[in-house]
Amino acid sequence: MMGMKALHILSLTLFLSLVLPVQAQDLPARDFPVITPAAPLPKTQSFQFSLLDQGINDLSRPLMLRLAYRQLFPTDGLNRDGYIFSAHLNHLFGTNPALLNRFVQAENAGIYPNFNDLGVGFGYRFTYENFALIPQVHVRDMFAFGGAKVNHHLVGFEPGLRLEYWIYPEVARLSVDYGFNVPVLHLANTDSNVSPFTLSLNRINTELTYRFSDNFELVSGFYWWQVPAQLGSGSITSTTLSNVTGFQIGAGLAF
Repeated sequence: MMGMKALHILSLTLFLSLVLPVQAQDLPARDFPVITPAAPLPKTQSFQFSLLDQGINDLSRPLMLRLAYRQLFPTDGLNRDGYIFSAHLNHLFGTNPALLNRFVQAENAGIYPNFNDLGVGFGYRFTYENFALIPQVHVRDMFAFGGAKVNHHLVGFEPGLRLEYWIYPEVARLSVDYGFNVPVLHLANTDSNVSPFTLSLNRINTELTYRFSDNFELVSGFYWWQVPAQLGSGSITSTTLSNVTGFQIGAGLAF
């Protein structure tokens, strides 16, 4: 009897060892799909408010206000490549290049001398990976007000190039913006013996932006511009240029 039971158990074990693996192999495959949300499209509009401090460049440490707007009109459906429109206004409080360079004395500068830079531009944005290259052209009007009803304008075309690098996409971005301004129109109170075409002006802006939330970002950077040293005096009688340099810090909104 014991031999028969042992034989039955051995036979059952052999049967199960042969049948069960085959059945396991015949089980249908089971999928576990993972659904992830689509990546958000990059922002196409930005508005920045900044204060520019000349720091040790000038002992009076004049502050400059900067308002800037940029908009991308995408052509690729991914909000990466496309046409760029940009506009900016810089306002230097309480002084102008002629006053800073002592072509005008403080007592003759009027109640509120100031310097302004107004510009609009267009370009096209080419992207590769985290990089963007933007050939662009601006029209800029640099104008200053001072004493004796001084209303001094220098208008020019500025071809340039902007390079952007997203250190982390849609969070941290580093940009370098270069422009070469060729004045074509000089409006002043008195006659000038310098043609505006002889005043070639360079400009470099660097910016580092960090986006804290979906729409809010901080802006910091360094700027260097060239302006006629006599701008704000009412006339330009020499090609002497003045450097406007300093640091920028501010905030912005992105949509």
